[in-house]
Amino acid sequence: MSSQVVDVNITAPFDPFADVVTGDESGSKGRSHMRIQQRNGQKTLTTVPSQSPDKPSAPVAPVAPVAPVAAVASVAAVAAVAPVRQQFVPINQSSSGAAAYRNRFKRGPGDIFDPRIPSHQQPTSAASQLTTAGPATESPPPRLNRFSGATIKGVLASPGDWKNSPPNKSTPSGPIDLAQYAQVFQTALKGKFIDSHTHFDFTFGKLDASVNTYTQLRQKYPEVFPESYGGAIQVFCSPQSLKNPLPWADRLMAGTDQEMWYSYGLHPNWADEWSDHLRNGMEEGMRMAKMSNRLVAVGEIGLDYSRSNSGEEKRKAQRDVLQIQLEWAVREGLPIVIHCRNDEGPTGNAQADNDCFDLLKQFVPHDHKLHRHCFTGGYTEAERWMEHFPNIAFGFVPSKYGKRNPARDETIRRLGIERILLETDAPYFPPTGMKNFPGGNSIPGGLALVTACEISNLKHMPLEEVVQATTSNNGRLFGIRL
Repeated sequence: MSSQVVDVNITAPFDPFADVVTGDESGSKGRSHMRIQQRNGQKTLTTVPSQSPDKPSAPVAPVAPVAPVAAVASVAAVAAVAPVRQQFVPINQSSSGAAAYRNRFKRGPGDIFDPRIPSHQQPTSAASQLTTAGPATESPPPRLNRFSGATIKGVLASPGDWKNSPPNKSTPSGPIDLAQYAQVFQTALKGKFIDSHTHFDFTFGKLDASVNTYTQLRQKYPEVFPESYGGAIQVFCSPQSLKNPLPWADRLMAGTDQEMWYSYGLHPNWADEWSDHLRNGMEEGMRMAKMSNRLVAVGEIGLDYSRSNSGEEKRKAQRDVLQIQLEWAVREGLPIVIHCRNDEGPTGNAQADNDCFDLLKQFVPHDHKLHRHCFTGGYTEAERWMEHFPNIAFGFVPSKYGKRNPARDETIRRLGIERILLETDAPYFPPTGMKNFPGGNSIPGGLALVTACEISNLKHMPLEEVVQATTSNNGRLFGIRL
């Protein structure tokens, strides 16, 4: 009988941040990983305590065999998402504060919008966002062993080699280099995970013309869609996507009933473009999603006081449009996806958090379901939201360029796993260590597994438990059942 043993550190797979974690996290105390033993095609998982180089680990008993999971489940094998709500009530009001900005910025039909860029800095066409440079010439970094600092292939390196390293900005050919996460992506897990917040529409605008649909994206980058990938929530939040929902019926809706759900809401960076045209397009998109029982939320909406949104006039427009959309979500009984970003300058403060919290207290019922998207705040801030809104969950994205946020990490450690959602927020936040991303942009969907690995590491929790718990959280919050 032949066997093959492959070590996969499920709780902290080749953690590239080992040298920057403080306190007990800097060592291997209390950590464990799974050893996958293959015998005649069957995989047996054995939990093995992680060890320091000078301390051997004690033997442990194997757990039950794990059956491989199919890459894409059949229609009959996956339960349908529960119908969202009974009646759609169109919105019949507009914001006078937003109306003053309505026609300030004009764009053509081919424009691609980026919610992280102020309106006056947006490109004039999709072509301006496509990178035309040749294939990447930079070699992918060696994979690191988090315990010794040596690389897997024996090339000398330190665990900090990836820190603060920007992504490759060229347009590379070939597969994405999964680096330290390669083995995890090739391992069948118990259960499937969901990317709770991503932007396929923005991603298509940053890729070459050969990738124009969800199916084409999966075919071109199969390495980032592991067997444990269960689907994603596509967030439509730009004026371009909201005004023109019909093209997305073919690009992101057709043939994706097992793996795609939808949320609609105007991002605060574009509050000055709220209009009847946008509202009508948003209503139409929501109707289409609702017909297939895949409308799950309103958002991402909220307040963003960063960058050029410093003027009180712009912030008032954001608050006006947020109020409109909050009242809309409450009427529809839909969960709300909140984007809240403070002024991050040297004189910045938490005013966006405070204003957003106050508006929700005023217009949203105490027990309404909320998703605090891309949460980076401390546990005290999270606790304030949980005390007033008990049905809130917090979404987290992969760490970018090796930069760790101590407040965010501490929040993950202290939050109950029932409060946590996995996000990619792609095409933003390409995971640290991975290389060969197209134009330096992350890919939606499967890379939420990287977020699960980080949470597993921070909470000292087996990766499979993180996957199962966060998928269950999507069921409670959004009604998604796998």
